[in-house]
Formats: sequence, C-alpha cells, structure tokens
Amino acid sequence: MSGLKSTSLSRMLYSFLLITLLTGCSESRKKVSTKYDIRDFPNILNIKNAPEKSVDWSAFSFSDMGAWFSFALPNEDSSTTKVGSFPGPFLMTHGKWLSKSLISFQPEIIGININGAVKLDRPTEVKITSFPGLLNESWMLDDIAFQSDLCFVSNRCAIMRLIIDNRGNETELINLSIVGSVFENMASITPNGNSVKGTIKGDGYSFKIKIPQKLQTMVTVSDDSLFYKISLKEPIELGSESTYEIPVLFVFESDSGDFEKNESLVNSALALPGNVFLANQDRWNGYLNDVLQVKSEWSDKKEYQDIAVKSLITLVNNWRSSSAALHHDGLIPSYAVSYFNGFWGWDSWKHSVAIARFETNLAKDQIRAMFDYQDKDGMIIDCIFRDPKENNARDSKPPLAAWSVLEVFRHSNDIGFLKEMYDKLYAYHYWWYKNRDHDGNGLCEYGSTDGTKEAAMWESGWDDAVRFDDAGMVKNNDGAWSVDQESADLNSYLYVDKLCLATIADQIYKVEDANRFRDEAEILKKLLQENMFDENTGFFYDRRIKDGSLVMVKDPGGWVPLWAKVATNEQAAKVKEVMRDTTVFNTTVPFPTVSKDNPKFMSGYWRGAVWIDQAYFGVKALEYYGYEKEAKEMAYKLFDNTEGLKNCSDPIRENYDPISGKGLRVNNFSWSAAHYLLMFRGE
Repeated sequence: MSGLKSTSLSRMLYSFLLITLLTGCSESRKKVSTKYDIRDFPNILNIKNAPEKSVDWSAFSFSDMGAWFSFALPNEDSSTTKVGSFPGPFLMTHGKWLSKSLISFQPEIIGININGAVKLDRPTEVKITSFPGLLNESWMLDDIAFQSDLCFVSNRCAIMRLIIDNRGNETELINLSIVGSVFENMASITPNGNSVKGTIKGDGYSFKIKIPQKLQTMVTVSDDSLFYKISLKEPIELGSESTYEIPVLFVFESDSGDFEKNESLVNSALALPGNVFLANQDRWNGYLNDVLQVKSEWSDKKEYQDIAVKSLITLVNNWRSSSAALHHDGLIPSYAVSYFNGFWGWDSWKHSVAIARFETNLAKDQIRAMFDYQDKDGMIIDCIFRDPKENNARDSKPPLAAWSVLEVFRHSNDIGFLKEMYDKLYAYHYWWYKNRDHDGNGLCEYGSTDGTKEAAMWESGWDDAVRFDDAGMVKNNDGAWSVDQESADLNSYLYVDKLCLATIADQIYKVEDANRFRDEAEILKKLLQENMFDENTGFFYDRRIKDGSLVMVKDPGGWVPLWAKVATNEQAAKVKEVMRDTTVFNTTVPFPTVSKDNPKFMSGYWRGAVWIDQAYFGVKALEYYGYEKEAKEMAYKLFDNTEGLKNCSDPIRENYDPISGKGLRVNNFSWSAAHYLLMFRGE
C-alpha cells in the first residue's frame, strides 16, 4: 500500500503557502535572525506523565495557539502502551482529562516466521522529548526507526504524525492501527467515515479524530462507546531506506461551528503534515529569537536562557483563544487549577507587556478582552470567564492598562491601536477619581461596588494584605465604596497612568489632553512625596483618610513609588536602605510582600510570600534611581534562589517562600513567567 511520503520537492512547493496559512496568528511578529532553534532547549518543562483519572491536577501538559486543550508526553520505558501515544487531551473547558491516551499508534511488523505478526513490544533507543512548541517520541525495533510528533495546527486542532523509516536492506510489511479510549462518564465515541468522533457527556461539546480521507480503514468501537480502533485495511509496504508518514488530527469543538471553521485548515494539514511541522518550527524559532536575542546581564548564559524559555513556554501554555463570552484571546493565570480559568485585569496588563515582543497581536487582544466588559462609567471589572455568570464586577484591579497599551505600542508602532484604546483608557482613569477618592483630595483608595472589604482588598490585588487588617469602609456614592486609607501603590500607578495617557495623547495629536495629564501628574507626585512618606523610617505607606496618619506596615507599596519615579532622590536613597536590609526585605528570595520583621510575616497569601511581579517592581525601582549594582544583586537572588527555576524542569510557581525559596501554591503561573521574562531581557 502506498502511504503519504514527504519529499524535498513537496516541501519546496508547499512550504511557503502553508507557513503563511498556519502562522497568521503571529503575522505581526518582527522577523529576526534564527540564532536559536527549538532543539537547543529540550525538556525545559517536565510534562512526562499519564493521568490515571479524569480529574488529575498533578499531571502537566502542553498547549499552544490558544487551544482549550493540551497533551502530555509518556514516561520513558519499554511499554508499547505508552510509546507512540500522547497522554490526554486535558480539556481546559472542563478541568478534566478526556483520556489517558486518546490517540495511540500501534504498528506491527508482519514476520515470515510461523508466529505471523510480531507486535512491537520491546522498542529500544526510546527518547521522549518536549521542545518548545513540539512533542517528540522516537524508538527503534531492529532496523526500523519510528518517530511520533505532536504540534498544534490552530486553537481548535492538534496534529500527530507517525513516521516509519526502514533503515534495513529488506522490504517490510507493517500493519498499522490507531487506538484510543476515553475515561468513563467523560464521552462516547462513534464511527465517522474512516475515522471517529466523540461527544462529551452532559454538555454537547464534541471532538473528531481524523486521518486522510484516501486511506481505507476498518473502524471498530466498543459496546460501551469508550474505546475505538482504526486499522488500515492493507499493510504498509516499506522498501529499503524508504519512509512512510501518517498524520492524525484531533479537532475540538468548544463553540458551535468550530468544525466548519477549521475544515479547510484540517484538510490542508492532513494533505501536507510535514509542512505543518515546518510552519510550527518557524513560528517557535521566531518566538525564541525574539525573546533571547538581547544584551542583558543574563542573556549570554545558558542557565538563564533556559529560564527565559521556560517563561515563554509557560505563557504560551496559558494562552486561550476567544470562546463563548471571552471575545478576544488572552492568557489565564494558570491552567493547573480550575479557578484560574479566566482573565483578570492587572494580570492582563502585565501579560501584555511581556508578550508584546514575540506575539504582538495576542498582547493587543489580551487588553481588548478586558475592555470588552468596560461598563458605562469606565470601570474595568476584576475578572471575566467563558461563562459570564462567573464574572466578578464587585471590584476592579490596579490601573496599569495605559502602561500596558503603551508598551504594546512600543513593539507594534500601531497608531490605530492607540486611537482604538484612548477613549476607553481615559474613561477608566477618571473612573478612579469619580468612585475611589472619598474626600476629593486627589489621592485615591481601593474599594468595591458592593461595600465589602473583601472585594476592596481584591481590588488592590493583594487579597489579604496586612496593611488592610485594621481598615474600614466608607461610602462614596451609590455603588462605590472605599477602604478608609489612601494607598501609596495605587496612587503611584495612577501617576504612571497619567504620564502614559499623556504620551498616547501626544501620539494621536490630543495636545490639550496631554498637557492636562502632565499637569495632573506633577500635582500627584507632590501629594505622594509630601503625604505618604515617613522620614523616620525612610519608607512610603498608605495614609488614613480620617486624620492623615500613616499605616506603618512595610510592604511593596513602599517601593512602587520608586518604580513610578515619583520619589525624590533623597526619599529613594532611604527606601533603598530598607529594601536592602536583610532583616526587612533582602531575604533569601528578596522582596516579600510584608517585611520580615512584621509579626504577621508569612501568615497568609499576601502576607510575606514573594510575588514576582512585586519583586520586578522592586528591581526596577532600584535601577531607576541609579542603584544598578544593588538591583542586579537582588535580581540574581530571584533567579538563583527560587526552587525549581534554574537548572531544573519544574514549573514556575505562583509565589515563593522568602526564607527557604520553596515554590508555593499554583504551578505554571503566567505573571511570574511574565516578569521573569522581563527581568531576563532587562526591560
């Protein structure tokens, strides 16, 4: 039987067309020289596992292009139930594994001995490898080499292929089957032409497993509809030194009409699988070179390049495409827990800044996704989900949106994007002053729409921060309450917001607006300098509304004014000393979220653990005031002393223990990855 054979001619004829078709999502990415290749970075993140049940959050996997599903790699051993298969998929839409292995290649060499068919149950030279953007398995049996690869075709489709290479001197006959099963109560499988399809139980989501239409197959499905087998009707006749290639596609319908929308792409991928993988490698090599080709303290050192690549993969893993009530693509905080399966405000601003260099269109869409839910008064709500009933409109998040838009513009030079966003950013900026400045003195507070202190603390992003322990709530107007203290970090962010809006206004010829924003920024700078800094302790603090006294809790709010460049040089020098004190913030992993000498240190979520976004603000704060040596020393501690980050394939964590360096809470966390990437690049 003749198979699908890749030749150099077919690659030359079709590569350009398919690469253009398959990389449209990154068409705005600048082309740079390909100094780095995906094969320079094997197994940066460990995704070798197999889920034993549908709910298994300990098993990690790989996703790409905004897909709502992911696949893993098997562990290396000699078992044919694992080699030639990719565990999964894991469905982010459900927070469950559909299968332990939905697609598994099972080849059999037809021998001439009396035993007939000989199953490949003892492969040798087994190699299981994840590269950026590519999963790869290879093994040998006698003179026959097998290679199985997986990459993503689109946000709804992944492709697997099996390549069989006869390196011997004799023609071989090989039977080939593709088998798989689903976990009980997850789905039911039915035949679909020469392939199969499945329906997820309970909600009507569906999937297809497709092979080229020209192939003649026998399809069997078990009585309980949990298992299928697709067998080629004729054996593969493989001559000496010849190669056979067969693609299999997994297509997931998470929204109505996904199959139809992906049909032409699916057919192209089945016709030319080799070019799909070439296109994928081209895109990922572009990512790597965009990220790594920079001059910084860390850029020429392989162990730190690996951290940057780990950060890149983490961010792409958490990319989700527009679906249901999410109208634009964006990044979730982490796929490794169910409750982070949406988009958050200040997460989105930070993600966009980090990804703007290598995936500019995605960076824009991440911002747009949050503004899709901007209310009539200008508020950006806390978080949004595929199911809008899960959205949280009780609070907003710290105002870093204009900073994010301007950083995206710096990489895209897209004036149209600035024009698109300006009025929305303008409305959001002044929403704070209309709804979060209780006494109208120009210094804002965090708050909530429902009057609860819980939601107000969420608005700060520091869910249980020590600085709010003794705070109360005050009403501003209908649907707007504040905590009774003005926050140093919030007003520093608003200062940056004003300057960014002024720059955007300049770019789109709104000169009056630009001048007003700069004038307001100068006023706010003086308010911060004169009202929120304590000379005796040399630090910035929140300020109580009722009497102007300071909330004397040392936390990252004290160095955010330096990141925002609102501190005087004299104030910055004092803050630097506090930051560098080993009894306060200069811990094993520096920049804890409350000072080490606070009695409540390490007593909660934002009560001492190191969050990398706040640590990043600390590093940049020191740099901006000329303390580059000190900034570098503390940045090295962030890279070198965090568990599982350097010289290790463990995932990047949500936060870290400041004393031991132990990784804490959620795995594969986006904004930690985002800020490690920014620090690596020196940005």
